[in-house]
Amino acid sequence: MNGEILLANGKPVTGQTTPFGQAFKIKAQPAEGFLLDYVKIRHGYNLEGASTKNENPQWKEYTVQASQFVNGEYTIPADCVDGNIRLVPYFKSDPTSVNDATVKAFTVKAGKGEITLNAAVATHVEIANVQGSTLFNGTVEGARTICAHKGVYVVNGEKVLVK
Repeated sequence: MNGEILLANGKPVTGQTTPFGQAFKIKAQPAEGFLLDYVKIRHGYNLEGASTKNENPQWKEYTVQASQFVNGEYTIPADCVDGNIRLVPYFKSDPTSVNDATVKAFTVKAGKGEITLNAAVATHVEIANVQGSTLFNGTVEGARTICAHKGVYVVNGEKVLVK
């Protein structure tokens, strides 16, 4: 799970009730390594059905961007508390997050006349010199050593120096 939406008091929103026509606060709680992207809020009746039935509106849906949350919280407006409410959060990877699993999944070490690759899981690897010529392009799982002349190489976007 990449995260969840909770009430402002930290309780789960599932199964909770709130007075009709009264605003309430929610907060985003992304899992480690994730950020809130946006939340889709559907409110009204017959949320699983069509948005209109016999020309009568059943529900409305709108999107709240992460930038609309203040200190991790967003107030659901009172006019949206008009029946049932469904909150669907969308989270994205945090590009600034580094965890141990990421760090250890793939490593590159340049040595004398070689580049040593270690991949915990099958990983696509591309090695090119600074002129753009490809030295290696394939999948690595476990340890693999690639012979290379002295110089600078780019391994999956990371520069390494072979001595």
